[in-house]
Amino acid sequence: MQGLQKSLSKIEDTIRKLERSVSEAEQGRHQRQQPTSPPIQINNIQQEKQSYPPPPVRPPPQLPRIQPPPQLPRIQPPPQLPRIQPYVQLLP
Repeated sequence: MQGLQKSLSKIEDTIRKLERSVSEAEQGRHQRQQPTSPPIQINNIQQEKQSYPPPPVRPPPQLPRIQPPPQLPRIQPPPQLPRIQPYVQLLP
């Protein structure tokens, strides 16, 4: 039970330190924060940043058409020879 109590007190101390660090950091941030710069004014006329149109897009260059290879004549299969009949000699 005492170990649990020690752990709890350590956690509480750590939380307090973190809270202190966060509040100090926030105070420092508020002090360092600079006011935002006012918009540019020339002759009491507020100027906005001009946006320019994008440059024109050129179409890709035309590549020459690739000619397909010439059609070769189809190879004819060899002619079918008549089937050879087996010679059977009948014995008398």
